[in-house]
Amino acid sequence: MIFISSLIFSNSRRSSDENLVWTYFYKLYKILPSERKSKCVEIFTRKEPSPTFLPLKIAERLQNIRSICMEYLVDAIERRKMIDEDLHTFLATLFIEEILECQDLEKRDEIRQQFRQFMIHTNYLKVQLLIGKLQNTSLRFELAILHGKVKTMH
Repeated sequence: MIFISSLIFSNSRRSSDENLVWTYFYKLYKILPSERKSKCVEIFTRKEPSPTFLPLKIAERLQNIRSICMEYLVDAIERRKMIDEDLHTFLATLFIEEILECQDLEKRDEIRQQFRQFMIHTNYLKVQLLIGKLQNTSLRFELAILHGKVKTMH
């Protein structure tokens, strides 16, 4: 167990250990009960970015597990203060998908509020791309926020 911890949280290992870290992540994710699955994200939030573990590459690999990917991106953007338009836009896209697919109205409203706050506070979004994604949805308030960002950019 000590070896695994040192491997996961160390940046001094060779890139060949990347597969081992991902294997460990997927196994841990599979065996943890649902209420503890978010602990898996610590495998990546506790690692410093490196050529093997770049934040965008990690997010791309995690995108199939949206909740974990969102948690990772929120950590990268809010705690680590990463200023990367691609990361911010990736998180915004995941918010949109989560909102559009959520069936629970109360949870959906909560996610929408988080998304709005995120959009208001970030200046690192590919606004036109997000406007295109929201254009044919019922997310009018979110669309208005983005249009407001376009106007303040000019």
